[in-house]
Amino acid sequence: MDSASKVSESLGSEATLKIEMRHVLGGSCAADAASKFKTVETLNDDPHNVRAEELALEECMRGVKVRRTWTEKSLVMNFGGVMAPGTPDGMFEDWNGDLTCVQVVRVPISQTMDAQEMGEVLYQTVLTKIVKSQKWMIATRTKPRYFIIFCWLPRLQEGYPEISGERTQALLDWLKPQGWPFYVRAMVPDRGDQLFPAKFAFNLTCQEGHDDNSQQGHRASKLYKRNQKISEADLSTVDPCSLDDDDEEDDMIWDIFESDSEVHAAMSEDTESTNEGICKEHEEDELSTVGSFSLDHADDEDNAERHVRGRR
Repeated sequence: MDSASKVSESLGSEATLKIEMRHVLGGSCAADAASKFKTVETLNDDPHNVRAEELALEECMRGVKVRRTWTEKSLVMNFGGVMAPGTPDGMFEDWNGDLTCVQVVRVPISQTMDAQEMGEVLYQTVLTKIVKSQKWMIATRTKPRYFIIFCWLPRLQEGYPEISGERTQALLDWLKPQGWPFYVRAMVPDRGDQLFPAKFAFNLTCQEGHDDNSQQGHRASKLYKRNQKISEADLSTVDPCSLDDDDEEDDMIWDIFESDSEVHAAMSEDTESTNEGICKEHEEDELSTVGSFSLDHADDEDNAERHVRGRR
């Protein structure tokens, strides 16, 4: 089975979103997957976040023959040095040349939520990540084969109802025919994984001992409503297939994987060729000027000789 099949297999093809359970594996498989990303260079160095990104990338690369990898920091540097919304937390290329981007998020679900509330929070979290990731893809003109939104879900005593991911799966099914390569993997961490701090999602829920009329509950409610501003109307209308097209009007074709030295060398060659053309034009102008001066000077000498003869 090739690498692309391995990635497809991990993403699944169920009509409803599958929620996986992570179990710590021993042996060479786990060690091999962990060695591909020796250090996660992230812009958020919170220990829980670093561990969440590390394990998510390990899960996405499990069984894939990885050729090379990019961390979030290297992607920011390679793509203009600016942190654009939706920058992947990691990216890797397999030996088939297929790119896979991974965006990691810890979903703010609490024990007190019912199935409908869980589904809404999961949907809104994925929608927000997709909208931002579309902006990144358009800005960098990058279209990977897979763009995985990896969702970590906190462990719940009664588990998760299958219906909680129905609306999220419907969103993915709507985007897929348009050509957007988004997939969602939802996973509950192992008991030994420390991904969620003690009061994770506390500020986003008004049910942890604070009603909506209290000061803290009002602040949490206001923050949650502000995050709800992103809707399906914010999804991009750009044809993702156009991200693969080359712009014929561009004189230089930019490669996102080129090093800065290669880019500067290419720019220097263009500058040198332009300077050579300018020098050549100057030389031609000087030659034509000298030739014209010589003819005029010869005409002046002939006229002077005729004038002397006439006087004689």
